[in-house]
Amino acid sequence: MKKLVFVLAFFSVLTLNAQNYQITFSGTGASTTVNTVKVENLNTGTSLTLNGSDILRLTIATSVNSPNDDQSSDLRMYPNPMTDYTTLEIFPPIAGNAVIEVSDMTGKSVCKIKSYLGNLKQSYKLTGVKAGIYVVNIKGNGYQLSGKLVSNGKSNGAIIIEKNKVK
Repeated sequence: MKKLVFVLAFFSVLTLNAQNYQITFSGTGASTTVNTVKVENLNTGTSLTLNGSDILRLTIATSVNSPNDDQSSDLRMYPNPMTDYTTLEIFPPIAGNAVIEVSDMTGKSVCKIKSYLGNLKQSYKLTGVKAGIYVVNIKGNGYQLSGKLVSNGKSNGAIIIEKNKVK
């Protein structure tokens, strides 16, 4: 019994003293000012943009809301993995102009369009994506939605994002 109490006390101390990481940003060279920093989570395909003076705090237990959570906005892609095409269903929280962008895993933009998104479900068709892993990012006025897309496509043509016609 004494060993059990000791082990529980030991692990609770470790939990209480777990390390959190605080990251600050500064520039060197010609400019020491950092205006913004884009932070990307490659595991979840999410990203956010911080002001250069912000402090990024990373903790051991983090989570990102998934599209299955009961949210008023999200991004859904199906089929995923895709072959010939995938459908992007976008539920923006705010109506207005937005940028829909597809990037490869190195962060290189492979396709980008600007579109007006109303505050209701919108559907887009994405075609021409060759095999690989991509991040789809929708950035509107005051919000950003993103998700990971896997493609098994064999296309060597142009990647196209087009709005689906309302039925």
